[in-house]
Amino acid sequence: MNAQNASPSIRRKTRVLVVDDSALMRKMLTEILTSVPDIEVIGVARDGEDALAKIDLLQPDVVTLDLLMPRMNGIEALRRLRARTSIPVVVITGINDEDALRIAQDLGATEIIRKPSGPISLDLDTIAATIIYKVQRAALLASEEPTTEPAKKPQTALMKRTPSPPPTKTRGRETTSWAVIIGASTGGPRAVEQVLTHLVPDLPMTILVVQHMPPGFTRSFAERLNSLCSFHVKEAEEGDVLRTGHVYIAPGGYHLRVLPYGATGRVQLDQSPPVNGVRPSVDVTMKDVAQVFQSHTIGVLLTGMGTDGAQGMKAIKEMGGITIAQDESSSTVFGMPRAAAALGVVDMVRHLDDIPQAIMHSIRTRMREEQGK
Repeated sequence: MNAQNASPSIRRKTRVLVVDDSALMRKMLTEILTSVPDIEVIGVARDGEDALAKIDLLQPDVVTLDLLMPRMNGIEALRRLRARTSIPVVVITGINDEDALRIAQDLGATEIIRKPSGPISLDLDTIAATIIYKVQRAALLASEEPTTEPAKKPQTALMKRTPSPPPTKTRGRETTSWAVIIGASTGGPRAVEQVLTHLVPDLPMTILVVQHMPPGFTRSFAERLNSLCSFHVKEAEEGDVLRTGHVYIAPGGYHLRVLPYGATGRVQLDQSPPVNGVRPSVDVTMKDVAQVFQSHTIGVLLTGMGTDGAQGMKAIKEMGGITIAQDESSSTVFGMPRAAAALGVVDMVRHLDDIPQAIMHSIRTRMREEQGK
């Protein structure tokens, strides 16, 4: 009888790799996970690079992953991990940025747990139970999933949201007639994706995007967008020459400046103090773009909290450019578009679904007007 009762419990333990840059968190997570008999922590890692090396070496069943870490952050580590394996990843992070957490989900995070913002001792039992449950659940779900090409799942899920297969990407030129500068914050990644995937690269325009996002997250954001739309999308780098058919994402932690360069512009990145409490700032980039491209500038302000972008839209209007703001009904937070509208510097307020057409129609109309002069 005793042998029969014991036999169902004789199974291999769930082997977990704990990844966190905090030694205290690594110790705490190890103690929590090993407090139950069916989980063993087979290793710890202090950043993404360390984690990838140890995953190859140890082959864990589940990885717990922090997002904000030095050298290689969790988003980049998750992106690289998903390119070669389907090991379930439970994100345990103190980041409260909803957009960053959505990127982690889109890249294939199995579960997301937020670290408590207050003293962890206040609710340790609940936190521990949640972590144990979600690690066990991730291991169970992984054991039930088919193993055929699992690493392609996150990208496939993303592609289903694309309205149609993206056209062939344009080669791009170093000359451009128009610059479209898009600013966004809370709720922005999905809104930016919606706009870019519905634009076509047959107009002489370059696009710059300033999305409020923590450092280290914008590269994966750019790479995801590049896989979805018909433009070449990249995280902006120092000295990039703005080209038609290209989209440049402002890196987290840097202002994206634009300097004149021949018939177009050139990227300059700087870490001067935050503007409106943020870096990158929409205002900084919009003001530069307005100076360089003047009346051939379209400013687009999408969903976001605060007032960043309002002064930039004003600068675009003063140079004869065109300004478009997302409407309240389709915004996650109407703060940034509302602030620009309150200044009286918005030409059009449009539902998110209508903004791509508004951009293309504005450029075509202005081009016809200029050709008729």
